[in-house]
Amino acid sequence: MGHLRLIYPRVERRQCRPAPPPGERTIAEDARALALRLLTGVLERQRTLAELEDEPPLSEAPPPERARAGRLARATLRKLGQADAVLGPLLHRPPRADIRTVLRLGTVEMLEEGAAPHGVVNACVELARLRQARAAGMVNAILRRVAETPPEAWQALPARRLPGWLRGRLSAAYGNARAARIEAVCAQLPPLDLTRRDGRPDWPERLEAEVLPTGSLRRRAGGQVSALPGYAEGAWWVQDAAAAIPARVLGPAPGQRVLDLCAAPGGKTLQLAATGADVVALDISEARLDRLRANLERTGLRPRSSWPTRSTGSPRPRSTRSCSTPLAAPRAPCAAIPTCLMSATPPT
Repeated sequence: MGHLRLIYPRVERRQCRPAPPPGERTIAEDARALALRLLTGVLERQRTLAELEDEPPLSEAPPPERARAGRLARATLRKLGQADAVLGPLLHRPPRADIRTVLRLGTVEMLEEGAAPHGVVNACVELARLRQARAAGMVNAILRRVAETPPEAWQALPARRLPGWLRGRLSAAYGNARAARIEAVCAQLPPLDLTRRDGRPDWPERLEAEVLPTGSLRRRAGGQVSALPGYAEGAWWVQDAAAAIPARVLGPAPGQRVLDLCAAPGGKTLQLAATGADVVALDISEARLDRLRANLERTGLRPRSSWPTRSTGSPRPRSTRSCSTPLAAPRAPCAAIPTCLMSATPPT
């Protein structure tokens, strides 16, 4: 195993969120309520899902509820256009933003996820009542109408168009037809890509996954990640196939020092450590480094020396000033694209 250190610079912590309104404090933080918090943060506050999932109450939720909340939120974001197309004719006037989010969540959970309508409607009515009591009846009536939507009508709805600034660039580069296909792919639930800690040949069959040309495993079936074979013993970790390529191309030799920039949640760090490289993992977020530590513990890729967990002074960590790192694994800003899809203006 390689030598691994985790470092993050001292930064100003984001101020604590204001206390929720009194009505919100009585909400049972189940998966739907947690999904609603994620959606509100993304749609109304322009936060990223990664930031929100690293903060309470998401970070403190049981893994099954946290996973389900994330799945519901992501499905709703992918299907916003279709949800709005179904809801539009049923709404006589635009509802308040948070109530509209409740309606979108309920619509996607019933029509895309296939959840039982009575359970979804009842839960969404309660979520609405605790935010705007007078909206509860409207939410009940609208979602009951939504539940009558034929599955084929839902599937026939076009994918949500990308923001004009992004679609224009894609159309200019690839043509309108390809840009439309990109929009359609963005609306689909992505497969689950996994990276093996070693090359054991039985994992594809056990995980019902195909082996991609790059070596990653791709699982099309759903299911709770933590319940899949090999998760508890750390035989693999979740990592997009494209994200797994740079570490394979880098190909460090055992003992060679590598600086992994913006390392959390740690897919590339785990890859590099598994090769025996001497990895220095750097990230600005302590909460995200906690996820990296958890992944290291689960996979058994433990460091041979202490982990510096706090540096002092300037954003450049002092503990790396004397480090000689012949190899570096930087990050391109491509991971922000899913968040940009929600924005009508280009990122700065």
